[in-house]
Amino acid sequence: MKSQELRIGNLVLDEYFDERYVICITPYRVHLSSSGDDDESVKPNKVNEIEPILLTEEWLLKFGFKKDKLVFYKDFLLYNFNDGFYFFEMKINHVHQMQNLYFALTGKELTI
Repeated sequence: MKSQELRIGNLVLDEYFDERYVICITPYRVHLSSSGDDDESVKPNKVNEIEPILLTEEWLLKFGFKKDKLVFYKDFLLYNFNDGFYFFEMKINHVHQMQNLYFALTGKELTI
């Protein structure tokens, strides 16, 4: 991953494939926490040690999206095709991309 893809609060996988929140970003290191809180189990990782989380139907439901046939909706629509989820013609592959898109469109954080 590239540090430019991330925002504070994004969910990613650490080198042990544990889900972690991004709490600090530098060009070469990303600091992760299990709770999203700066004071709890802060762990610096090299950017190349973290991985994106694949966006799935389960993740969308955790984020509060509702499902209607091939469409997921909350404040906007996402289309579910065989090869993934789409917002218009933009394919959304990972949880952090969904979090960033949601924030860009609504100004609100996407939380579980």
